[in-house]
Amino acid sequence: MNIFQESCCSILGVLLVFFLQGSCADPDVEVHKAVGDSLELIADYPKKDLKVQWRYNQIAFAEYQNDDFQKVKSELFNNRLKMNKNNISVTVTDLTLQDSGRFSIVAESKSEQYKSKHFVLHVHGSCADPDVEVHKAVGDSLELIADYPKKDLKVQWRYNQIAFAEYQNDDFQKVKSELFNNRLKMNKNNISVTVTDLTLQDSGRFSIVAESKSEQYKSKHFVLHVHGSCADPDVEVHKAVGDSLELIADYPKDGLEVQWKYNQTIFAEYRNDDFQKVESKLFNRLKMKKNNISVTVTDLKLQDSGKFSVVAERKTSSEQYKTKVFELHVHDLIREVQIEDSYVWLQSKNLCMFHLRCVASGDPSPSYSWISPQTQGPQLNINLSLTESATLNCTANNTVSIKYTTKTVVCKSDNLTSGFGQEYVLIAAGVCIVAVVIFSGAVAVCCRWRKNKGQGESEDGITVYEDVNTDGAAKKRSESVVNGMTIYETVDDTKLSQILPQTLYDKISFQRHPEVSTSTSSPYQEVL
Repeated sequence: MNIFQESCCSILGVLLVFFLQGSCADPDVEVHKAVGDSLELIADYPKKDLKVQWRYNQIAFAEYQNDDFQKVKSELFNNRLKMNKNNISVTVTDLTLQDSGRFSIVAESKSEQYKSKHFVLHVHGSCADPDVEVHKAVGDSLELIADYPKKDLKVQWRYNQIAFAEYQNDDFQKVKSELFNNRLKMNKNNISVTVTDLTLQDSGRFSIVAESKSEQYKSKHFVLHVHGSCADPDVEVHKAVGDSLELIADYPKDGLEVQWKYNQTIFAEYRNDDFQKVESKLFNRLKMKKNNISVTVTDLKLQDSGKFSVVAERKTSSEQYKTKVFELHVHDLIREVQIEDSYVWLQSKNLCMFHLRCVASGDPSPSYSWISPQTQGPQLNINLSLTESATLNCTANNTVSIKYTTKTVVCKSDNLTSGFGQEYVLIAAGVCIVAVVIFSGAVAVCCRWRKNKGQGESEDGITVYEDVNTDGAAKKRSESVVNGMTIYETVDDTKLSQILPQTLYDKISFQRHPEVSTSTSSPYQEVL
């Protein structure tokens, strides 16, 4: 095996370990395919009460529920999908360059939300060689070996299509390039170029282009990813409220001492082959297991979101093990999804304009997506002609749960209250006002007629104005008002004087007033 093959094996070995370990925080699985290939996405979950959605860039294009695939109105991958109920898989056939993107499999049962699976698909013009993905840490080195036949060999090393090193006539040639100044090492023995002391900015595409006088050799391409530290960025962990978080100290047990921390506060310890008592108010929901030296936080709450650390060392040799750090995000489950709708009838265009809103309970900020038409966000506006209908599907999801609902809206004549409502309300209001006016007029006329009819019927005590008899004795109430129905009656039962008025309305007597003189004062003077 030559040096390049050994190098490739080393790179592939590192990549394999990288992906098997979930990378530094489980990145999406990278999948490379050629134009015309197929991509099979298998939902390998327990089949009981299983619900699955297959998504492309967050848009659902296939669903499985009630032991069968469901029809999804999607223009994605038209006529290129194959469903297999035996292994519950969806296959996208005849891949194109435009199919490159992020595929997700989101699954749940009635009792459990399963872990979603994510794949980043790269479709290449030729499967002859996709670029090799290489992951390095800041400060590491990248060796690029040109393992071609040496006779008449010409080689160029390129970074993002810019040449930074050349080999010709059995030696390296000077290249005017400011790339990787003072960080390049050339080795004529294996015809290699090494970039040392890598930085974050060195991430990019490296190529080795080679030829001889008689042959153009196959180029080699490497996509370099430089990470701030290969030690591990924090692992992102997403859990639902009520779930548990298990933190395993998988280190050699000999002389092992471990501390579990939450936001730098110690809440559990292990040493001398046993767990130690820690005075901490954190998590009265802990379970310790000596078999695998783990601490489990049960019944997670939203407030438990934070940074967990597992710090370990070997006391017998004073060896400090690599610390494990987990960034926990606790989410509410999405419990129910509803579609609220309202509409306006546009008579000029003869159509209904619907406004729909997707509302989810549980998580206050889920992601929303609509099927038919495909769009993102909680709100949707559509227009329908008279008698036209539309079935809409809204899906609400977060990292730990997914729920969806459907609703059919129809634009039909007996529904058009929204459009004609204002006219009907105005007409009804006008009719009511006219009716009130007519009724009030009728009541007034009736009362007037009864009033005129009752004039002069004082004998029966129902006259409004009663004559006052100034000469006779004052009648008592029971005598002056036969049935007690008169409005005006005598002020008092006792007749105080023949001169003074006996009722509120007095009969005018000109003789009663004295002549106006200097000794009397009156606002009314005698007119001569």
